[in-house]
Amino acid sequence: MKIKTYDPKKDKEIVAGDFDADTGVFTKTVTKRHFMIREGGYAIQVEVMDILSRWECKQIIIRSKTKTYKVLFDIWYKNGTVKNYGHGDQSFFPVKFMNEEK
Repeated sequence: MKIKTYDPKKDKEIVAGDFDADTGVFTKTVTKRHFMIREGGYAIQVEVMDILSRWECKQIIIRSKTKTYKVLFDIWYKNGTVKNYGHGDQSFFPVKFMNEEK
């Protein structure tokens, strides 16, 4: 199921990603512009992370055109860095701590 959230910078509702309740996997499809150089990784809105926690998410997959990264949900949830760069509170997690699918 698609998870949507409000982005204050864009002033509209956006699709944060897809959650598969059967497997407990949240998948976020990204482009180059989603990568935050300052944080060394990608972000998920804190509101979405809290929903995923309640739904007992097990894993997060970040998928771009060329790469796929995987990380256990609990690791991102507990160790993500919360920042707000105008898009609302987001939990950032560096790709260097994710597992790249080969």
